[in-house]
Amino acid sequence: MHPTSFISLAPPAGGFFVISGYLMTSILWRERERTGTTNLREFYIRRAYRIFPAAFVFLAVAIVVFWPQIRWYQIAAGFLYLANYDVSCPWVFGHLWSLGIEEQFYFLWPGILKRWYRHRVAIVVGVLLVTPVWTAAMLYFKVRWGVWAFPALADTLAIGCLLALFAPRLPNLKPLLGPHHGDGRDRRRTLLRQ
Repeated sequence: MHPTSFISLAPPAGGFFVISGYLMTSILWRERERTGTTNLREFYIRRAYRIFPAAFVFLAVAIVVFWPQIRWYQIAAGFLYLANYDVSCPWVFGHLWSLGIEEQFYFLWPGILKRWYRHRVAIVVGVLLVTPVWTAAMLYFKVRWGVWAFPALADTLAIGCLLALFAPRLPNLKPLLGPHHGDGRDRRRTLLRQ
């Protein structure tokens, strides 16, 4: 993937990362509320079973088909979920940068959340504050891989994490959500009363 193509992919991927941060934090938080802790071993096993088989098949087929165009370090970056740091990544591995971001998040966030649970909001806010500084520094110093590295996109994941952390405090919007939360007349009555 060429560095300029990252810019055009950032908005849709950003939304995906917000959703991912929200879902992952919600899963981890529910487990902590249910059991009092987070079982990191079980978490990582579930992630591996969910993602690795499809990624492995894709990489195996891509390596066989595009063998002359691929270097050993690009293959290693793909298998280690580090393709987002490889500026020479061939086009066939181009989408692996987002999988790399996801896996790096999955690797870091559960352990951070488990270890520093009491400081979870401060950590997420800190990520939101540091990410623009990282990105500006990478652009200023012309570090090509820096704008699509994990730290450059951590803010989008952090927004999702923050939403998950504050979701229980948000007002109940079910009456306004539509027919699947009543027969439809309830929604109209609620809207008319406001």
